[in-house]
Amino acid sequence: MKLTKLIMLVLLLVFCCGFEFNSYQLSKWSKAVRARDNNNCFMCDRVFDGPGELEAHHIMPKSKYPTICYEMWNGITLCDPCHLIPHKSKLNHKKYAPMFLAYTLTFEGPLP
Repeated sequence: MKLTKLIMLVLLLVFCCGFEFNSYQLSKWSKAVRARDNNNCFMCDRVFDGPGELEAHHIMPKSKYPTICYEMWNGITLCDPCHLIPHKSKLNHKKYAPMFLAYTLTFEGPLP
């Protein structure tokens, strides 16, 4: 019963906001961000080979800024443990966002 209400709420938000995230585009964006960063975690500088160890983090949250969620400058590569850090609190997010943007804005170009 609760799951049904949650699904209905998500559908309502999608239809009301008029924006729907495309999982194919998000996957393509994520791969491109990780490739741009040479599969290195920005925070701990470790290099990873296997899938699932790295994530592309949205610097400006896609829930608040859906129109820029596929922009390359809005993503940075983080490993799983480091990805938790900016998500722990709003303060952390505000603290790290300028540092992430300073790095990503040095790259130019659209999503490949």
